[in-house]
Amino acid sequence: MADDPQFSLSKTYFWALQAYKLFEETLLETIDRWKNFKDESLPRLRDPRVTLDDWRTSIQDVDDAIKELEVKVTRIGKRQEEVKDLRAGVSTAFFIHGGSMLTSAKARICVYSIR
Repeated sequence: MADDPQFSLSKTYFWALQAYKLFEETLLETIDRWKNFKDESLPRLRDPRVTLDDWRTSIQDVDDAIKELEVKVTRIGKRQEEVKDLRAGVSTAFFIHGGSMLTSAKARICVYSIR
């Protein structure tokens, strides 16, 4: 796979990897904050006006949502690997630039210099 002279594919892959990284970090932080809050603060917030069953159901609802976020983190990791593989395909290809061929080593320098 080859990129154009403006490195559109390389820039797109770079952007996608950065976006996935941001999503992953944000989800992991959310998961970590809930777990810390649940362990350290939540027990002190128990309101006697709320039945124990309702209290447990509410906590379970959040736990279920956290499990869904963990699945999303796994899926994001897989997508990151896919984009890395696509980026590697661009960086190892031969490029035509100004009528001359760039070797794969020079192409890698071009691709990684936009990071």
